[in-house]
Amino acid sequence: MSLKGKLAKSGKNNPMYGKHLSEKTRILLREQKLGEKNPAWKGNGAGYASLHYWINRYKPKPKKCEGCGKIKRLDAANISGKYLRDIKDYKWLCRKCHQKSDGRYKRLKFGCQGLKSNVIS
Repeated sequence: MSLKGKLAKSGKNNPMYGKHLSEKTRILLREQKLGEKNPAWKGNGAGYASLHYWINRYKPKPKKCEGCGKIKRLDAANISGKYLRDIKDYKWLCRKCHQKSDGRYKRLKFGCQGLKSNVIS
């Protein structure tokens, strides 16, 4: 398309200029590209950040940790380690319970103790 053709369709020359879509039409257009209908949908091929964003959006966050029951800041923790798009495969855990379930807490705890013992010797 030439530059003249592009300019002819911009601003007041655009056939949709000044027109508004009805609420019903906006809802229909939105629903046409929601979830799996979206051309960018990756399903189980979605990345780590995308899955956590999806969980934050669709799994209700409780007030208390699902591990210890304390009222703390909660993270979406994957249970199986496979990172599938399955709400049942995630829990809302506090940072400590999340690290315990992943095995990071044990490594951190024993790793620090090992460092302290080396320093004292």
